[in-house]
Amino acid sequence: MYKIDENNDYISFEFSSDLKYIDRIIDDSIDFLKSNDIGSHNDFKIVVRELIINSIEHGNNNDNSKTVKCKISLVDNLRFNIEVEDEGDGFDYSKLDFKMPEDPEQHRNRGIPLINTLADQIDFNEKGNKINVIFSFHNETKFNVSNENGALTITPSGNITSSVADNFRVILLESLDENNENIVFNFEKVEDLDSISLSLLITFAKMFNRKFPNVVIKVISANNDIKNLFKLTRINKFYNITD
Repeated sequence: MYKIDENNDYISFEFSSDLKYIDRIIDDSIDFLKSNDIGSHNDFKIVVRELIINSIEHGNNNDNSKTVKCKISLVDNLRFNIEVEDEGDGFDYSKLDFKMPEDPEQHRNRGIPLINTLADQIDFNEKGNKINVIFSFHNETKFNVSNENGALTITPSGNITSSVADNFRVILLESLDENNENIVFNFEKVEDLDSISLSLLITFAKMFNRKFPNVVIKVISANNDIKNLFKLTRINKFYNITD
């Protein structure tokens, strides 16, 4: 038995306790995420898979006559609630160990620790046969490089932090290879910079100044927090920050 219901805000399933349905549920769930402009799904798939396996094997004890209900609901732009309920007797979830087993050869008891690692929040109902998980997606920052009015303009699509440092470093080195002495950073969509990205900006500025000693790199459309950060760390001596 396999039932599915869907609209713009949620997708729900009701199915027999059979592991064969998991891949189908994952595929249908990914289609739902894509309809909400969510692109990366690996961690999400792990969470949903482990939740369903746990309900089938431990909740319903692989009893095919019992069903599992799963509902994935949009909370806001990048957050989803995953609700899974089985027909089992429940359990005392207060005794759960949320830490990953230290023994790599231990194959069991990894589901809940995995979910706990990847999700934002885990809640159980009083009986212990229903779990709610909040899962957030994080859009990876992309870097658009274009030539505008004779300037090589680098426009990040979001925050520049350690998670995108390698990509940012490649973009900076490639911009040096362009031999364009007119470089502009458009920080319109940047709300946060961390110490790693700041270090990259300093290193880039020094390399650029060795190549073009009398030229200043421009930063446009930075918010007040970014401007203050540049002043606080004295990086503003390498960059001309304008509106």
